[in-house]
Amino acid sequence: MTVILSLNNFNFSPANLITTIMKRILFCRILFSATLLFSTSLFAICNNVTAGGTVGANQTICGSYNPSNITNSVYPTGGTGTLQYQWQSSPNGTTWTDIAGATIESYDPPSTIFSTTYYHRTARRSGCTTYDGVSNTIIKTVNPLPTASITAG
Repeated sequence: MTVILSLNNFNFSPANLITTIMKRILFCRILFSATLLFSTSLFAICNNVTAGGTVGANQTICGSYNPSNITNSVYPTGGTGTLQYQWQSSPNGTTWTDIAGATIESYDPPSTIFSTTYYHRTARRSGCTTYDGVSNTIIKTVNPLPTASITAG
């Protein structure tokens, strides 16, 4: 047997497939034959979530405050494999940013927020590269403090 070519960590991701296939391929040529063999194959298949689940709960307070934890109500559904999470926040409910280190099913927002902030949880299954499941959006609202005036009467 003669080795023609060895490719390590060759990634194959066809655009028409949902499945991501990673192969480590070793091409071999058998004496007196043009037959190619593929060996040492590893397949990582993505069977992702189809729904992001539900988290709770909204909160409204006047002035800055320490918001309560956002907890899991309903787990993401669909797919197979271990669930993986990424929490995101937004100042307006439209533009979302990943929250560094927020990768478990529940989230404890910063100790004090000064403006209304939107949160949601994204989810995927192990072996998948995209977070296809998005939970409901939670709003932690900061209303302005009421003003009072005293007048002499």
